[in-house]
Amino acid sequence: MVAKYKSEKRDKFKVAVFVDGRKMGTADDFNKKSAEQLASERAMTTLGMFNENMVVSLPDEEVKEED
Repeated sequence: MVAKYKSEKRDKFKVAVFVDGRKMGTADDFNKKSAEQLASERAMTTLGMFNENMVVSLPDEEVKEED
């Protein structure tokens, strides 16, 4: 959580998602959990993890075979 402030006489939360020290997504909402989820979705979009249908696409990892 980056900040908590009053808006329309109610508490509002500002949340940011950082990856390697860089801000990837932010969101404001009256509900802390909703702000966290929205900031996460925005960060995933920035990182290219969502396709056009909002489906998560994770990068393929190489599978190393052990000797």
